[in-house]
Amino acid sequence: MPRHFSVHLFCVVCVFIGGCAVVPREEGASFVAAAQSTKSGTDALFDQLSAAEKHQGTFRAKVRTPHEFYISDTYSYATTEDGSSTRSLRAGVSVIVDYANLMQSLQDGTRAAATQAYIQQIAANLSVAAVVPELNAAALALKPFVDHLLRAQSQMQARSLVVNAAPDVERLIIALRNAAPAIYKNLVTDQAISDGVKGTDYEGYKVVAANYVVLLDKLLVSFKALLAAYEKPSNAAVLRTIAENTGELTADAKALRSALGRAQN
Repeated sequence: MPRHFSVHLFCVVCVFIGGCAVVPREEGASFVAAAQSTKSGTDALFDQLSAAEKHQGTFRAKVRTPHEFYISDTYSYATTEDGSSTRSLRAGVSVIVDYANLMQSLQDGTRAAATQAYIQQIAANLSVAAVVPELNAAALALKPFVDHLLRAQSQMQARSLVVNAAPDVERLIIALRNAAPAIYKNLVTDQAISDGVKGTDYEGYKVVAANYVVLLDKLLVSFKALLAAYEKPSNAAVLRTIAENTGELTADAKALRSALGRAQN
């Protein structure tokens, strides 16, 4: 870890665990809202991605073994589950949402049972997220953080661990962002299998992928603003910028859903 980042992180931990400055509650609430808006935008995309993944899986299975069923084909046919890759991507976003909620609950001194529930959810979702190559390294890097959290002896220790995990949480956000090409390829491949892809269809799904990237970029901006606020309290102008970013992110989530609808038609 670079020395300048180590010093910065030490200051952040000092603030978080006990008294160097006021805990940045407004920035924390903005990050929670940003994470939730990201989930609302990606849910619709992942629903479509799951359908595309399952359709391609059943298509291959029908061609390969039309009169047999194999356990390995389960997630292609099951109507109760996402396709395996989609499950991992959805789990990755859920990790960010639960981390945001965990950070806020530790700030607010929420009862231990609630914080423990967030930790358990993060642990379960990290295992699912690690399945796909795009998220594997970032998810595995966060697993020791969860193991330490589960053994934390106090809320003060838990707060310190949560902030120490910030670089790996940032890495997961970036990994989700960088999954855009794989998401795009899956969607257009399924469209091609179904009825062929016109040039406009390709462009429509490129807009979807681009809006997805913008959404994750703004989530990262929100997260970095929160971390910066632990070291130096935000002034009114900075808070306005953070609020504007959160508002834009909510609008971008809606834009992602709209672009997906247009691409499907």
